[in-house]
Amino acid sequence: MAKKRNFSLFLIGLAFGIIISLLFAYKAGITGNVVAEDCSEDELLIEAVDQNNEKLSEIQRGSIYIRYKSPGWNKVPLDESNDFSACVPSDAHNIRIQSCSACNGNKHIEKEMGDNASSLQGKAKFILVSADLHDQNGIIDEGHAFYGNAFANIYNLKNKLVFGCGNCNSDENALRSGDEFIVPYGADYRYRAVVKTGLSNYNNIEGPAAEVISAEQDSITLNFLRTTSQLEDQNGIIDEGHAFYGSCFMNIYNSNNKIAYGCGNCNSLDNAIYSGDEFMVPEGADYNYKPLVKTPLSNYNNIDGNLEEISEAAETTLIAGFITTTVNLNDQNGIIDEGHAFYGNAFANIYNLKNKLVFGCGNCNSDENAMRSGDIFIVPGGSSFRHKALVKTAVSNYNNIDGNIIDVAGASEDEISSTLRKIAVWINDPDGSISADDPKYDDLNLDIIKEGNNKALWKSLKAGDNFLIPDSISYKIRERADPEGNYNDISGSYRQYDSSGQESLDAVFRKITVLAFDNNCESSDLPIYIIRHSNSKTAYELTDGGYFYAPSGAEIGYKLHGGELFSANVSDELAELEAYPSANLSCEEEESCIENWSINYGECLSNNTRLAYYTDENSCNTTDKLPMENGTYILCEHNIELTAGNFDGETTDFSVRFSDIERAVIEKQIHGKIIFNENISINQSRNLDENIEISNSSIFVNSTALPEFNKSATLVLRNVNYVNPIIYKDSEICSLDVCRLSRYENNTIIFNVSHFTVYSVREGPYCGDSCCNNGETCSSCSEDCGSCKKTAETTSGSGGSSSGGYIIQKRENHTPKQKPAQERAENQERAGDESQQKTEETGCNYDIGVLAEDRISFIGSNSSEIKIINRGNCDIDKLDIQLSPELRDMLDLTMTEINGLEKGNSVSLTIVNRLQSSKASHFTGAVAFTQKYKKELAGHAIIRGQTGDEKIKKEIRLNIEILDEKIDKYMTSYLGFILFVAALFILLVFKRKK
Repeated sequence: MAKKRNFSLFLIGLAFGIIISLLFAYKAGITGNVVAEDCSEDELLIEAVDQNNEKLSEIQRGSIYIRYKSPGWNKVPLDESNDFSACVPSDAHNIRIQSCSACNGNKHIEKEMGDNASSLQGKAKFILVSADLHDQNGIIDEGHAFYGNAFANIYNLKNKLVFGCGNCNSDENALRSGDEFIVPYGADYRYRAVVKTGLSNYNNIEGPAAEVISAEQDSITLNFLRTTSQLEDQNGIIDEGHAFYGSCFMNIYNSNNKIAYGCGNCNSLDNAIYSGDEFMVPEGADYNYKPLVKTPLSNYNNIDGNLEEISEAAETTLIAGFITTTVNLNDQNGIIDEGHAFYGNAFANIYNLKNKLVFGCGNCNSDENAMRSGDIFIVPGGSSFRHKALVKTAVSNYNNIDGNIIDVAGASEDEISSTLRKIAVWINDPDGSISADDPKYDDLNLDIIKEGNNKALWKSLKAGDNFLIPDSISYKIRERADPEGNYNDISGSYRQYDSSGQESLDAVFRKITVLAFDNNCESSDLPIYIIRHSNSKTAYELTDGGYFYAPSGAEIGYKLHGGELFSANVSDELAELEAYPSANLSCEEEESCIENWSINYGECLSNNTRLAYYTDENSCNTTDKLPMENGTYILCEHNIELTAGNFDGETTDFSVRFSDIERAVIEKQIHGKIIFNENISINQSRNLDENIEISNSSIFVNSTALPEFNKSATLVLRNVNYVNPIIYKDSEICSLDVCRLSRYENNTIIFNVSHFTVYSVREGPYCGDSCCNNGETCSSCSEDCGSCKKTAETTSGSGGSSSGGYIIQKRENHTPKQKPAQERAENQERAGDESQQKTEETGCNYDIGVLAEDRISFIGSNSSEIKIINRGNCDIDKLDIQLSPELRDMLDLTMTEINGLEKGNSVSLTIVNRLQSSKASHFTGAVAFTQKYKKELAGHAIIRGQTGDEKIKKEIRLNIEILDEKIDKYMTSYLGFILFVAALFILLVFKRKK
């Protein structure tokens, strides 16, 4: 019995070991076949099960299939007709299971199950998924107002609709809250929320597509937002208590700019969204909205706000801003209100960008919708609209004068201003001969004419009258002399004006005296008739010595009684009008012409002479008194402006000689001088004072204005107290091919230049200027760079870290000394090459140190630490740390960005093995078997720093030991085998003891 009991225990232990081995072997990929009795020998029974491995008995929504190759493609339904089971050939391969609604084409969700039927283990696994639709207040069900509008659509990864109603033109397949659909367990699919709006089936708003990867949950959640429309102006929310409530709306558009909620142009208010109204959108959906103002003039003259985009909708309140705007009409003296004489004539008209009238009275034939100063209107905030002032005249409603169109872009102000001009009329003549006491003074008036159609805006304005007109508007005037208030007035020609800045308007007339002569050139007592030119009507009937007024520039006719008709133009020279019986008679005495000769000169020739010739200013066509010098050549006379106060010393006197001036000098003794190395010739007037400047440490010659002086020269600058002077051309260090230093001694610098612009001298870097730069070190210039002193910090290995360093100590103040001339010349040349070095500007030396292990091993450990040290003498604002591409797939850094690292400080970060080995691998890590799967890698950690414009870069080499990711597979089977042997060994020991 004991032997039988021991043998039974042995069998139990053996079975236990085999089971453990099989479990680990199954994890490593060893599987077996399952064959059912109700299928033929060469078939396998496949059953449809749910996520709990329980056989399906019914499906609420959708159809399911199993699809395979044997040898061609076969598709078998899994439904009630075959008890949700199917016999599949044993040699079937490319096994897939599918679920769908109509299963047209590729409109299904599919899951690949394996390369052969045996891998299914007899089961095709599905999951019933519930679509849960939520708004911010809870699940959307039949008790919610928006229940009938909220749906879920299910898509495969090819974006083909599998379950749902698409754009929901028909609700037949709609997925509402709580509805279920079936998908292969672990399949990938997408879903998105959709809101069906009341306007059109194609104006729906869809949420973003959400992907389900390896579906294992029995429900999906689609979130919606019940969003409240809130319309605000700058004074608060626009609701039913506001005057403009019935004019302000909001329109909601989908991402295709189709209107989803709202009333469009609001011709009908059936779907209008007022302040406080609600609408629903999928959470995270993209949609657009814009505010709208419906005006009382026309439904198509509305003002639309800017189209605003909502990206990834998340808010439950949508605010549309409006601006309540006040009309402010000004003249140059203040606001036009009811206390002003012109108040009833000044209006503002508001237009949308299609130039449709939105607010106002148009041409103001009716004042019903007129907008006067102080009236208010409302527009969407940020919208664009136009406005212009209008002055309604007393002459006709259609002779109004409009101001300029003013565009408002991005409306944000609570008022608009239109400026008008109040212009006073004055009567004037060139000679001042018109007096207000003159009985004919009241005959003088003028009309204001509309530009374009020559319609009168204001008529018969007299001196002292005012009229109102929009600012910066062109208009015309026409003066009239109207002796009897009839249509025979003498009118001037139209003259155009611009109202910009105008305060008054002068009507220009001429007072003209008439003289009558008979055939003997004696005074005549016959009446003289002044004729209106346009219609030959008599305007004035006068006698010899009488006078009349006429607008300047007017055309008139005149004649003696019974004589011929003459014409005249009322010019500024016309003061008297002589009337004769006929055109053959003239009583004027002929005046002799007096020659008036003026001299002219030709250009200067190469021999420094020029032609002198004379012209007669009176054009008498005679040469009686022509000067004898006419046609002769004389010496050129130059006018070189040279003020003694500007230049002194050895300055050349340019008024003595004009050509081939050798070694010309321009000097200002206190600052320096210019010595020209090439000859200078001047052939025309030049202003040296305005174009040559010698100042402290700087010389300038305007070579554009003085091309003759753009020569090579020697420049001398005095009172230069620099240790290491550097010569600059304009704002850059002058190169040696343009500037060359001659000498610098006794605070005077002398250098040569090849041409002219602005040359100056500035202090350059030197030992003792408190900046460690220009190649200075602690050994060459301890005054600036500090004393040399080794630090205790060292690093080792090949990881790219450096050892040693210097502590920079602050130097003591001292008095700088001038460098020898040769060293200054060398510094001048070197400065041209080193001017770009940032250390000259900042005085900073940047040095980054890195501490890391020589070889970083991830065998038995999954992390390693490195330290970054700021060894420089300045702080570093920012550091970025990256791994080189060959390490990024396997390793991670716990920190990739450091904001601020002070000098002398350090920061530590960790390198982590992304491909962490399993416990089985760690358990066997010390075994020699592991060495076979060890890999060695090499790469870099790249450190980039930045402080202002200064950029720093450091690379550290990393040597990495890591296990091949394949070892986990082998270690799993290896560990299973060890456990089996261990169990067998324990049983044998137990048996022997018995």
